[in-house]
Amino acid sequence: MMSNENFDNDYNLPPPNDSAEDLKIFIKRYERSVDSTLLEIDENKREALEKYIEERDRKMKYEIECNERLQGWKKLAIEREISEEQSGEVQFPRWIDEWANTKLGGIFERIFSKMDSMQNDMNSRFDAMQNEMNSRFDAVQNEMTSMKGEMAEMKVEMVEMKRETIRLNTRIDLLEQKTEARFQSIEQRFNSIDQRFNSIDRRFDSMEQRLDSMDQKMETIDARSCRSIMLTRKLENTTRSDQGYLASPVPFLNGNEPANSGLPPIERVEDIDELSKEQCVQYLKGYGIMFSPAETIKLKKRLRDAVGLWSKASTEYEFHQFH
Repeated sequence: MMSNENFDNDYNLPPPNDSAEDLKIFIKRYERSVDSTLLEIDENKREALEKYIEERDRKMKYEIECNERLQGWKKLAIEREISEEQSGEVQFPRWIDEWANTKLGGIFERIFSKMDSMQNDMNSRFDAMQNEMNSRFDAVQNEMTSMKGEMAEMKVEMVEMKRETIRLNTRIDLLEQKTEARFQSIEQRFNSIDQRFNSIDRRFDSMEQRLDSMDQKMETIDARSCRSIMLTRKLENTTRSDQGYLASPVPFLNGNEPANSGLPPIERVEDIDELSKEQCVQYLKGYGIMFSPAETIKLKKRLRDAVGLWSKASTEYEFHQFH
């Protein structure tokens, strides 16, 4: 089967496409084109034959006309000769008539010879034309035979293409069924995975709630623990101040040490008196002591009680105003 790129023909036919329907249409068009070509060849042969017959009839008619005129001229010459002999009046010598008849006869002989040569030339041309047309007709017939063979091969290939198309369609249908089944299986798996994720999300939510509850409990425990440590340090400082020892740092309610916040340590009551108001307020907030922003010396006394400096000397110490 010839490809579309190398397709060529003498009948201005389009190249065939790949589909079976287009091949059928192409074959029908080609058959019609071949039939029209054969009809055209037959018409050309018929026209040439008619032309030959017409020329032959014209030649025969011309020969008959020439013969009739020649006979008429001869008859007139004979009648004239008889008339002159009877009358005794010879206007032209006899040898002139003979010369005229001889010359006229030569003219007609040349005419007939030329007509014969024309007929022979026409016959040879007609034979050559007929031979050429026969050779062309044979070439066309051979080409038609070859094309018919190719058309038969194309039909066989079309049948094979149809079978292959049916097989491919069957395989495609089977693949579509398998694909659909796999998609359904995958969709079911995704649904199962979604359900598992939803269950996991619910468990995580429950765990987060539990962790939040545990965080709250731990914060409560830490607060209680920090408060317990703060009270323990406070009691220790009370004992240490009564015995004249320096006080230990008391941690804040959140468990942080005052030194971590950049505050100076409080080891005796004089350290409280040296604090600025901002530092004193920061200490009281860390211990959770309520106070009024307008207070001054009262703030220092509240801080003294918060760190456990309850000895007699500490309680009798007179604080000064903030610098």
